Amino acid sequence: MEYSPTPSDLLFPLCKEGHADGVRRLLEVNASVDQVDGHGRTALYHACRQGHRQCAELLIASGASINQATHKGNTPLLAACHHGHLECAHLLLDASAAADHADNDGYTPLLISSRQGFLACASLLLNAKASVDRAMNGGFTPLFAACNQGHHDCVSLLLEAAATVDQATAHGTTPLLTACQLGHLDCVRLLSLHGAHRPENLEANAVSRGHIPVASWLERSREWCSALHHLDVLQPEYARRLLRQGADLHASARPGAARLS
Repeated sequence: MEYSPTPSDLLFPLCKEGHADGVRRLLEVNASVDQVDGHGRTALYHACRQGHRQCAELLIASGASINQATHKGNTPLLAACHHGHLECAHLLLDASAAADHADNDGYTPLLISSRQGFLACASLLLNAKASVDRAMNGGFTPLFAACNQGHHDCVSLLLEAAATVDQATAHGTTPLLTACQLGHLDCVRLLSLHGAHRPENLEANAVSRGHIPVASWLERSREWCSALHHLDVLQPEYARRLLRQGADLHASARPGAARLS
């Protein structure tokens, strides 16, 4: 007997391709919104992975499960954040998606957004109270992931959200060390601004990997002792906040060292 696909079967390709009118018609004939494919992915997952907000809206309005995970633990929100689909992420969070749900490897939406460099998604998740320091298997935090990939705008956002600057991986690698090893100078500057600990061999480590600009900056800033020394990366509002809090305009690490004025 010839196989005839059900309305629920047809939801998957329509959601992948973003055909909202077709999705609407299938839902009107009671297509199952929570049927899964062979990987445990729902129609909502497919719509959010591809960034088709209208399809996702229709599915959610029809009662689709917001947090249903695939066999690998991926939710629609994780899929949307992995690909930088801000509108879908916003829609899901408004529908009470779990901002801190982790997949089987420990990736959270904030961690994957930070790793991919999707600043708007990361900001949205932080506003939704996602945990800034939640680490995946192996100890990678969102801050570590952003530093590892050189996404300095995400690094700045996470540090302003009070990410733990020296939180290390299971192997003892800190965000500053990975930024130095990979030559991400802007990330190194931001971490230093926020008080990251510098191990003694940090400059030599950068030199050994051929990252001379990083090593030169580390040497030049070795005696800096105040956040106000970091004028090249210091945002005006942050500088004003430091001054209001009593930061010393004449700070120096020792007699003869670099001073602010």
